[in-house]
Order: sequence, then C-alpha cells, then structure tokens
Amino acid sequence: MASPPCSPSAEYDETSTLEDVRYSSKSVPRISLHNFEARVDSVTADIAAAAKQHGFFILINHAISQAAIDAQFSAVERFFALPDEIKAKTPYATSCNAGWEQETTFVPPSAGETAAANVQLSKEASGQSDSRYQKKKEMYCMQLNESRMARRWVSDKDLHGFRHQSQSFMHACHLLSMRLMICLARGLGYTKDNGKDDHVFAKAHAMSRQGIQTVLRAQRYYAVDQPRRLSSRVPTMPTMPTMKTTPTTPTTPTTPTATKSPSSQSNGSAHTQIDRPSSATHAASDWSFLTLRFLRPGQSGLEICRGRKTVTRHTTSANAEWTKIEIEDGDIVCNVGDLLMLWSDDQYKSTLYREQAPSNPAVGVYGDCYSLAYCNQPSRDCVLQGPLRKYPAMAAGKLMDLVRKRNMAELEDKRRRKEVAETIAATSDDPSAVAGTAAAAVASHMSSYMESYCM
Repeated sequence: MASPPCSPSAEYDETSTLEDVRYSSKSVPRISLHNFEARVDSVTADIAAAAKQHGFFILINHAISQAAIDAQFSAVERFFALPDEIKAKTPYATSCNAGWEQETTFVPPSAGETAAANVQLSKEASGQSDSRYQKKKEMYCMQLNESRMARRWVSDKDLHGFRHQSQSFMHACHLLSMRLMICLARGLGYTKDNGKDDHVFAKAHAMSRQGIQTVLRAQRYYAVDQPRRLSSRVPTMPTMPTMKTTPTTPTTPTTPTATKSPSSQSNGSAHTQIDRPSSATHAASDWSFLTLRFLRPGQSGLEICRGRKTVTRHTTSANAEWTKIEIEDGDIVCNVGDLLMLWSDDQYKSTLYREQAPSNPAVGVYGDCYSLAYCNQPSRDCVLQGPLRKYPAMAAGKLMDLVRKRNMAELEDKRRRKEVAETIAATSDDPSAVAGTAAAAVASHMSSYMESYCM
C-alpha cells in the first residue's frame, strides 16, 4: 500500500532512527477562505504563492464544518472496525481505483527463536494464518463515479448509512476543490481579461464527465508497541515518463508571495533518488492534481521536504530539511500533485512528503490513527498542457496508464524481494542473518495499490 495516499512505509533497520533526519522550523501557510467571494483576489494570491513556494498549504474558515469532518471519520472508523471478511466483500480493484485492501508487515524472528520455528513461519505464510505478519495499515477508496463503484460500496446491511454519509462528504470536498481550482488557474494567468478560461481546471474535474477519477481514500494505520527502526538506505523514486521540454520565458503575472521562498536546490544527480542522508520513511510525491487531506490533531505524522524543481525529477538538495505539519481542529491540508505541477509547467510544486505513525515515547504510544485524502484527478480524456507549453500535450488517461505500468513493475520487484527474505527466514538457523534481511522483508500482501500515489 502507498501513498498513496499515499503513505510511504518505513523499513526495519538496526542502525538508523528518526534522529538522523534534519528538520526545519519553517511553517506552512495557513489560508483563510472567510468571506471568499469578496476576498477572491486576495485568496487567489495567497494560494498561488503557497503552491509555488511550498506545494502545501492549510485551509481554515472553509465551507466544510468540523461536524461534517467528524461524521466522516466516525463512519470510516466503523467501517474499519468491521470483520475482515465483511470488508473483503468490496475488494480493491486497480482498474477502477476503488475498494478495500490491507497491508501487513513481516516481523523478523527474535534471537531466541529457532530455525524450526522459522520453517513453521514459512508454512503459515504460504496460506495459513500467521501471527508474524502484523497488520500495518488498511485503506478504502471511494468515488462519486458510480460506474467505478459498482460492487465496491459496503452494503447498508453491513454498515447502515455509510454510503450516504461518504457521498455527502465527497460532494462537499468537490465543491471546495472547484473553488481552489479557479484560484489556481488565475494564479497562472488564466483570467477573462487575458481571454483565458479560469475554469479550465474545474471543467477537467467536472463530475458529469464519464472519465473522472477523483477518489476519497480513507486509511487506518495500526498502533505499534515500539518505535520503528528505520532504513538508512537512500530511497529509490520512480520517475515520471520521459518528456522533452521547450525552454520558455514565463509571461504570467508575478503573484505576491505569502512567505519566504525555500532555498533548497537540486544538485543535479540521478533523478531516481532523493539526494540526502537517511530518510525516516520513503518519501514520495502525490500523483494527483490536488489533494485535500483531513487529519486529526495529534494524529498527523505528515512531513514535507521542499526543493523540488521539475516534475520529471524527484531530487532535493543534500542539505534538504523536513517540516512537520501541525494541525488544529477544522484544518484541511492541501497539496499540489504531480499532475498540477506538470499542467503548470513546474510553476506549482508537487512537494515530497511522507506520513509516519504519530508517537509519544513518554507513554509508549505509537499509532493508531486515521486519515482521509480527497484526491482530485481529471477525466481520462482531458488533455494536459501548461500555459507555457513546456511539456508536450498528453491525455490524462494515457499519462496515468504509463505511471500505472511503471508502478506495477515497482510492485513486482518488491514481491520478489519479499520472497527472497522469507526463504532466508525459513531456512536460516542464525537469527542475526534473518534480522539482516529485515529491510527486504517489509511485506505487502497487496496486489495492486501503489505506495504514496492516489491512483
């Protein structure tokens, strides 16, 4: 499971911890939508500046009430509390990006366990219940596109009112997203004064379009009883499809900035890696156009790393720093996705991020938390090309198919590494050798969901 929505997974390692990571005190802009119609120009300037400098911003005084947010969290908690056999009636399908799926993690044997126990573990892992595979997280993806949700809604018999509640919440998210998209378009110079349609992004995400792919992803992260030991391996990032670019000179008006621009710069190394020291978790960018994230105070665990320059590269500087996102009741965390970064000719930034299980070592609490992410994705027949024509025009559906193919290759590689680790665990009589393969033994029983992508 990613991130999709999105949430990179940590890998066990005996030498690297969270203390290896550099953090910044730089904050993320908080933008009020109070009296939106009368303040639309001011709000547009703030949103455009935040999207260009940070890629993330927090909305306050918006149209979605705290009661509505609480009601949706309550609904998904009740869904995840259902027995697995009930949730399995709505299995996740890659073809429609909808349904439920669960991820588990392989826990390496302790030093006192024998090779015989490891062999039994291997037998159990082949099909029987296995206590060594701990539940890590689960997700349920929902859409307003009814053709994609066929046989993917939990029934009213199993969970009364869930479908109606979730559809109402998604409608509210959609209306808010439409407002934001108009602001984002105007921030790129799409205005009636320029003879350009400021509804260009909103029209691409209209729910009346058959190819719409927008999804609400609910995720549950299970509690753990100890801090995770995290991999010091530099994470490998999947690359965007190769694109030729045409040098251009921006002609859009300069938007006033809300905060100081980050100074991180790319060091020009291979774009399949993040160029910095050990990462607490695997970082990723969000594949979607624009994502609205709903998190609970104390359960966020969301961190961002500024400095990305182009959508075709995931590099940051060697001195890149992470910023922890702190939220309050009613906050909505918004972020630019790769599709919007592409569509804006890299003017808006799809910032690298990760999500960690929130923890309080003083009381031994690690997890359990829930998150909601409303991932706006345009209709498949929509043609993407920015105002500066930096990248060639491409249908959204074709671009997503390319990324899906790439991600499936990533999953197949992960599956092979898992099988190798399990074979070693089942045959080795040296527990330290088993622990040494722990990084490769981070297990995913999922067959389709992409880590950290809203696809």
